[in-house]
Amino acid sequence: MRDLGKACGMTAGALYHYIGSKKDILHLISISNPLGAEFLKEHLAKLGKVSCKTALRECFSLFCQQREMIRDYLIFFERVLYKFSPENLQIMAKSKMDVYDFFEQLITEGIETGEFQVRNPKLVVNNMMVYGYDWATRSFSIRQHVTLEEYADEQFRMLFEPAIIENPEGSGL
Repeated sequence: MRDLGKACGMTAGALYHYIGSKKDILHLISISNPLGAEFLKEHLAKLGKVSCKTALRECFSLFCQQREMIRDYLIFFERVLYKFSPENLQIMAKSKMDVYDFFEQLITEGIETGEFQVRNPKLVVNNMMVYGYDWATRSFSIRQHVTLEEYADEQFRMLFEPAIIENPEGSGL
């Protein structure tokens, strides 16, 4: 509380005037968390009429960028997750599931239009989410070699573009 008060330019006692306890802080974090899908839905609307592949690529890139912007929030969240109440965890899980649902819907539409050949959209969405979070929280070494845009583009290609495996003559494959 002292650190939070200091960051806000007030004493811990003054902070307690506005926030009753540490649990109240965690509640405020859970109801104001930036993990939802609204920014993706707004971005998709701005894109206009584009292919599902373009929409998904653009939204995934934005997802990675947004995770980069809230890196400190994500790291903090991982460290104190166990302190959130079940109700607050439920609020945050709903927000995260909105993102899952958003991406799954785009993938499903892409399957229907023939743009994607995906057997399990839920698994692909899970991988997309992992890639976005990993860039923000665990990419210390890779940042030296690629930009966020390159990272997002390569992860997208690995998920949605079929691998071409060459079979050299005489390889027995």
